[in-house]
Amino acid sequence: QTIDNAGQAFWVLIDSNTSSGGVVFASSFTAYRLFVNGAGLASPTTIYFNAGSTFTLTSLFLNGSTGNMIWMRPNPPNQIWYLNNVSTNSVSFVDVDYSSASAGRIIAAGATSNDGGSNTHWTFRILSVTLSPNSYDFTTVNLGASTLAVSPVTVTNSGNGAQTYSLTVTTTGATVWGVKTALPTIMDQFVMQGVFNSGQPSASVFTASDIMISTPTASSASVYSGNQTGESVPSGAARSLWLGLTMPPYTSTESQQTMSVSVTAAP
Repeated sequence: QTIDNAGQAFWVLIDSNTSSGGVVFASSFTAYRLFVNGAGLASPTTIYFNAGSTFTLTSLFLNGSTGNMIWMRPNPPNQIWYLNNVSTNSVSFVDVDYSSASAGRIIAAGATSNDGGSNTHWTFRILSVTLSPNSYDFTTVNLGASTLAVSPVTVTNSGNGAQTYSLTVTTTGATVWGVKTALPTIMDQFVMQGVFNSGQPSASVFTASDIMISTPTASSASVYSGNQTGESVPSGAARSLWLGLTMPPYTSTESQQTMSVSVTAAP
């Protein structure tokens, strides 16, 4: 469907077109409301907005659902189209690109939506992790010995949607030691393990699946998992990360060694 309103204003526009071609708005328009209830449709919905045109809406309601996204694209592609949302918006499960909404309110698309790129005045999923404390000192540990942290690092999802954590360990600065990816350790190589657990776990809780390596490994029900997991952690929720260190049996240095553990988030 192609709609050219020839300068006429609308009151409420309701789009329920789920065809592959979608709906094309071929010129600027003003309307009280644009309403797309994608959650009530059986397929994704696509809306094309004429590139360079301005679409002024008092109220914007764009609510899709899992598997039934609302796609918003310029026509022709890869050119800016302008959105002026005057008053209110309710937006979720939207995939949008090349939209400049600077003339009106910020469009709060939230954690379920996707930023297709080249958008302004839109907010989308925020991935964010807060660690407390930011460092841990194992103090003095004998060569060839294993030790467990006596306190956890609290990992908090400070983003706006569920996140799954990946863990990595590397060495920093003038560190001589390297990261060993399996037990037992060898000269100048250590093993670092991590487990999400509500209280201090026993050594038996740590398994080969909990060994960190120098590339990110995602948490799951069996990886970095005690009685908590780092998988699908809700927004605002905290997890306790406990560290286990196995020392090399021999070392070529007497200098203090520094390991850097990174926690990264993915949707």
